[in-house]
Amino acid sequence: MDFESYKEQLIEALKNFRNKVEDSETYIRLKERYDNLPAHYQKGILFTALFLSIYLIYSIPASFVSTAQEKLTYFEENRQLTRELIRAGRLARTIQLPPPAPSSEMLNTLIEDQLIKERVIPEQKMGTKPVTDLADTSLVPKAIEQSGLKTSLKKLNLKQVVRIGEGLSAIDSSQLMNIAIQADSKDPHYFNVDYEVATFSVPQAPLAVEDTKEKKPSKRRGR
Repeated sequence: MDFESYKEQLIEALKNFRNKVEDSETYIRLKERYDNLPAHYQKGILFTALFLSIYLIYSIPASFVSTAQEKLTYFEENRQLTRELIRAGRLARTIQLPPPAPSSEMLNTLIEDQLIKERVIPEQKMGTKPVTDLADTSLVPKAIEQSGLKTSLKKLNLKQVVRIGEGLSAIDSSQLMNIAIQADSKDPHYFNVDYEVATFSVPQAPLAVEDTKEKKPSKRRGR
């Protein structure tokens, strides 16, 4: 069906509606009252009706235009924020979380492996003990958990001091925080050294506990 057919149907529908209105008793009574009014009253009614018609014709599109303009202004104001949120979301999907920090037992094993590699004999080992708060608390947030070990060794040569320090610095997810070096009192060619290695980890967020309770099927009584 083309546009001309729709147009003719619309005109015909409007004519039918007008005829029904003019044939109604309410319209006839109002028309009789209008015809009996003085001429100046009739002109006042016509001007009022004309004003209301013009007002309605103008106000309806104007309200749509005003609403569209407000939405456009809101979009322009928040477009940059939307772009930044999209960019942040894409970046968050590409960021890889660091490997978890080794436990104290694992860290102790890694330290022992490094000492074996540098041929440190048992007589040179003075012991390993746990230490806490190795890092400055003003630099490390309270949410970050930190722990560490302090390994004390004696009678190391200069080559061992350097290589052990390099090996402990290379342990993943840990940091060599402090080295205390003191020449051996009996033989100043050797050194007594304390190594402090710290690990830092972010506590895992608790997983939401889903309600796994199965709903019991309702028992229906037979008729």
